[in-house]
Amino acid sequence: MKKLRGKKRYYKNLLARAANYRLKLTEDSWFNMWHTHLDWSGVGNQRIKSRKQHISALFELHHNFLRQLQTFSQPYQIWITIHEKDSGQDAVFIHSKGDNDQMIYFLCLKTAIH
Repeated sequence: MKKLRGKKRYYKNLLARAANYRLKLTEDSWFNMWHTHLDWSGVGNQRIKSRKQHISALFELHHNFLRQLQTFSQPYQIWITIHEKDSGQDAVFIHSKGDNDQMIYFLCLKTAIH
């Protein structure tokens, strides 16, 4: 992967994108394992410092979604997945009842990142 130039601007824009991401919520909205990734290109795989900044942005996105979902009238689940080796697979998921008419329950496991 090529060296990332303009890191300061890149991470500033990444956090801004996470903070300003808007869900399209209506009365009829529902989420079927909907998710979004912040690091499609895998920049976070270059160095641990980069990975930490991408994970911080994921948490910012998660908090942003929680604020927006406060007005959502249906039960929902929201979680973050962090892939052990590929930053491009890290994502925030939202799931609710909808046309599939079922909820999914996950067991969360804590693991150490080496």
